[in-house]
Amino acid sequence: MTGEKEMKEEMKEELGRGKLFGALVVPADFTSSITALTGATTTGTPARPTLTVLTNQSAGSLGSGLARTATTQAAENASPQVGKD
Repeated sequence: MTGEKEMKEEMKEELGRGKLFGALVVPADFTSSITALTGATTTGTPARPTLTVLTNQSAGSLGSGLARTATTQAAENASPQVGKD
C-alpha cells in the first residue's frame, strides 16, 4: 500500500510532467481529525483537519486556476457533509 508521503510525491511528479492540472491531498488521518472535533473521545485540543491543494504552475494561470477552483469547491462541498449520517 502506498503511504501518504509517497502518494503526495507521486502527485507532484505527475504535476511536473504536465499530466495533472491539480490535486487535492486528503491526509490519512483526516477522518480521525474530523471525529476528534466532535469531542466524543477528545482529550486536549484536537488537531485541525487540513487538506492540501497542489496545482501545476507550468499549466499557466488558466490551468492552475481551474485546478485550484475545482479542488477548493470539492473541499467546500464536502464540508457541510462532515458529521452527517
